Amino acid sequence: MIEIVFNNLNQNSLKNAQKYGEGEYPGGYSFITYYNEDGSLMTESEAKEAEKKAEAEEAKRWAEATPLGGKADDVFDLSMSLNIGDISSWENLDKRVDSFADFQYDQENYEIKENERRNHEYVLEDLNTIISRVCSGEPARIWYGEGVGEILGFQWLMWNFKNTNIPIEKLVVIHSKSLLNIKPGDWYKYVDLAVPVTPEMMSIAIEQWEYHMKENAKLRAMEDGVVKGVDESYYDNLILKEAKLLSEKYGEFQENWLIGSLSDSKPELPYYWFYTRIEQLILSGTFEVTKPSDDGWPKSWKFLKLM
Repeated sequence: MIEIVFNNLNQNSLKNAQKYGEGEYPGGYSFITYYNEDGSLMTESEAKEAEKKAEAEEAKRWAEATPLGGKADDVFDLSMSLNIGDISSWENLDKRVDSFADFQYDQENYEIKENERRNHEYVLEDLNTIISRVCSGEPARIWYGEGVGEILGFQWLMWNFKNTNIPIEKLVVIHSKSLLNIKPGDWYKYVDLAVPVTPEMMSIAIEQWEYHMKENAKLRAMEDGVVKGVDESYYDNLILKEAKLLSEKYGEFQENWLIGSLSDSKPELPYYWFYTRIEQLILSGTFEVTKPSDDGWPKSWKFLKLM
């Protein structure tokens, strides 16, 4: 079974889900923060208790899980940050990749444009592999949630299928708002939600994607349950809300703290999008830089004050 997702974290999680629950529980746990609810650092005894609890929960999840089966090479991630950048043409990547040149990053020697080019090339190679394998008779299961990039990814995929001889009866789709950072032990719970991809479903997805291509907004977001093109300032209120919380707690705060909070709220937007937008708000006077980052450290380690 070919597995298709539109989120890198989900790709890694689904790969783990293929053998998750198989055999004896190997021990360990996935993640804990070592901070209490009030923000204080755990004591050594509190940390050990948290680790014990986390491992017990993971062992229970392992015991209850059903392995999905398959191989790691069956899992494809087709994420390309489709909620930002030029999507008007796919005859070649130059126009889309060029649209990433305006984005900044907080570390030297990181070329967003070239990194996006490589990622897009990998995705297009994977797309050709998927089409070839499905046309050879392999079934494919498509997973996507409520993230804007995932919804657009599904529409883009259907649009790419339209001029091929791909056997639609080999395609099923699982769409659930819960498919965000899903744990390896939880994927099996959604398998029964799979429904066949129908010609009508494909037609609607293609129509929606072609609308977004024609509109070609610089930013696309979910509004009233529908993906729409929006202004670049669309998330400024969210940025200011998170900044106000940090300001009330710390006064001055590091830029990367703010970016981290925003990424938790809107994981479908890449780190560099928030960095670029915050830098624009610094230039407009919304934030003041109170302390630059030390030499050799990422620029987002500078401290800001909300004006």
